[in-house]
Amino acid sequence: MKKVILLITVFGMVSCGSNAQKRESNTQVQEPKIGGDKDVHGCLVGAGQTWSELNQTCMQVFNEGKRLNPAAETSKDEATFSAFVVFNQDKSKCELFLPNQKKTVILEKSANEIYTSGKYSYDNKNSVLLIDTKIAYKGE
Repeated sequence: MKKVILLITVFGMVSCGSNAQKRESNTQVQEPKIGGDKDVHGCLVGAGQTWSELNQTCMQVFNEGKRLNPAAETSKDEATFSAFVVFNQDKSKCELFLPNQKKTVILEKSANEIYTSGKYSYDNKNSVLLIDTKIAYKGE
């Protein structure tokens, strides 16, 4: 009789333990990963990664690109939104990451250190971005 009670007790403890493990594993599956959001290219949005069409990779443009700040002065209360320029390996092209624009702009080197495409022109020597022939952004 003591053996039967002992077996029932052990069996009960084992089955409770397996239920607890099942509940725990279900909880882990349902919890969202913090900072794990990825965009359509697999870039980690929470880590500040952005897709570069030019280089075909995810990158943090604020670490890898050249920062350009607005040429027009802003008030102290106004936020400053920088643009970034990223070059390909041989510097024959550059990609513009402009604030408030989802699509980047790829410019081709035309002469000396000048890159152009449509209304955009970037002077790498002077670190100046022109939009519609007006200086819009300057390098730091």
